[in-house]
Amino acid sequence: MTPLITRLTAVELMTLIQARDLSPVEVTEAFLERILDTRTSSKAFVDIYECQARAAAHRACKAISSGQASSSLHGMPIALKDLFHVKGELTTAGSLCWKHRRAQTTSTVVERLLSKGMVILGKTHTVEFGLGAFGVNEHFATPRNPWSRQTELAPGGSSSGSAVAVATGLTPWALGTDTGGSVRIPASWCGVVGLKPSHGQIEMNDVVPLSQTLDSVGVLARSVEDASLLYAHLLDEPPRQCLADNVERFGQVALSRYRVATLPLHERSWVSADVLACYDTAVAVLRDAGIQTRAGEFPMPLEEYLRKNSLITFYEALANYRTLHADAQSGLGESVRARLSRGAGISQAEYLNALQEMATLRSLFERIYDQVEAIVLPTTQMPACAVDDIEHLAPPNHFTRFVNFLGLCAIAVPAGFTVDNRPCSLQFVCKRNQEHIALGLARAYEAQTPWHSIHPPAFLLPD
Repeated sequence: MTPLITRLTAVELMTLIQARDLSPVEVTEAFLERILDTRTSSKAFVDIYECQARAAAHRACKAISSGQASSSLHGMPIALKDLFHVKGELTTAGSLCWKHRRAQTTSTVVERLLSKGMVILGKTHTVEFGLGAFGVNEHFATPRNPWSRQTELAPGGSSSGSAVAVATGLTPWALGTDTGGSVRIPASWCGVVGLKPSHGQIEMNDVVPLSQTLDSVGVLARSVEDASLLYAHLLDEPPRQCLADNVERFGQVALSRYRVATLPLHERSWVSADVLACYDTAVAVLRDAGIQTRAGEFPMPLEEYLRKNSLITFYEALANYRTLHADAQSGLGESVRARLSRGAGISQAEYLNALQEMATLRSLFERIYDQVEAIVLPTTQMPACAVDDIEHLAPPNHFTRFVNFLGLCAIAVPAGFTVDNRPCSLQFVCKRNQEHIALGLARAYEAQTPWHSIHPPAFLLPD
């Protein structure tokens, strides 16, 4: 069993731990061994909690054996993007400026994981302060996209390390953050599932911010079922129960009752031919499953929402890191410094106007959901690109940023491969607080396709 532990899904691991066929110590040791063995090749982790994880696993064993497990996730391992504070541990946020900075508090969401008996394996790499869609870090390691062949592919960002860790079997699941696609983009490019809940569903207390108006905690996992399980446990008890009830009701309704809006004709020009081919095939799968599809019509092009999201993001990001940006000797990465400089060109009046527009535009957009339960889009407009090509390309966030600006929820799921074996991804976008519909539709699609069970070669390396 030991060599196979890291290949199991989170749900499979949980079931075996609950049945006492596997112990939290066995599971933790298997993942730690794999993390350490692949540390230089995957470059996913910035900090590995060897001693802390082992101690937590032993405590979990005692709790489970004495019948005192605090949740169904007791003893389950997880990794955290290096924006989540764990008291006493490093939180570098991917920045040389903070390379020695230790957290004085623990993030509320991490406290929740700990209260449920989960075992934190360590912190995963991120783009500096979460400001970057390609997943590259100038100072620390850039996690290696496991689908790379001869060419080094970008992992997607900013939750790059979390996506790579999940895709390569270094953790069953991981937490990330999403301000304009930072969970869904790396999920797309690394071939895993990425859930971006509605803004505010999961507390951002003591999580390093990028843009407080737009930031969301997100989940990266190998399957929709795994993502659903973790998400349910991240919520407070009443919403968690509501989610469970809603998901159960979703399963009781025939798929033919559900309607989804597909990519508008004028948006198709943004998508590369290989991604578009996978997308059209995915829509056909939904249609064959009985789901009603109709061409979407948006109040305005997605590019307009993207611009407004960018305006808020860069204005608030500069406000958060103005001191570091102003100090030429601070150690701030040059590419992130240049992105922060965009905030300097945004006036307070422009920023406040964008905030005022947000409510109106959200209300206008949500009329779409009078006619459909979800919008189905490609997650990224192109597959993973070569790291060397990044400076010549626009960020892969055309289909992700509008979700944050409009306060929607979304989930990205694997949806096939290009001819040269780069993952493609399908995104279900739903109205605020309708995560159960997004999860249900995504799971229905996943049940009809093999993509989530196809892993990169690195995943299958011996433990």
